[in-house]
Amino acid sequence: LENKINSVFSHHFFTLSNFYDTISLYWSHIKNGQEIQKAIFRIIQELVTNTLKYASATEIDVELIDIENNINLVYTDNGIGFDKNNYKKGIGIENIFKRLDAIGGQCEINSKPGEGVTFVILIPTEKIT
Repeated sequence: LENKINSVFSHHFFTLSNFYDTISLYWSHIKNGQEIQKAIFRIIQELVTNTLKYASATEIDVELIDIENNINLVYTDNGIGFDKNNYKKGIGIENIFKRLDAIGGQCEINSKPGEGVTFVILIPTEKIT
């Protein structure tokens, strides 16, 4: 997954300042791990696309952490941000929520004008022994 994520960033003029992935070695131990991994990749692609189109950001942080029976994805950029109480969900954001619905995930968006954006995504997982 890390190689795929880095390939998304390789053609753009901003830096991936942090990619922190604690579950790289454990995908095979998660029920529907390949499906979840693909959804996470597509979600990150959508987030990067939105950052490129709208945010004027120079840095992005991506943290992917396995905590108990959940995968936490935290995506942050240092762009222009937006009023989270007064924005129109475009196709990209709608796609993110559809992908999360398909795998039982949830998303919280934190943003203010001038302060960038943070997406906190929680995806429940079931371990396979």
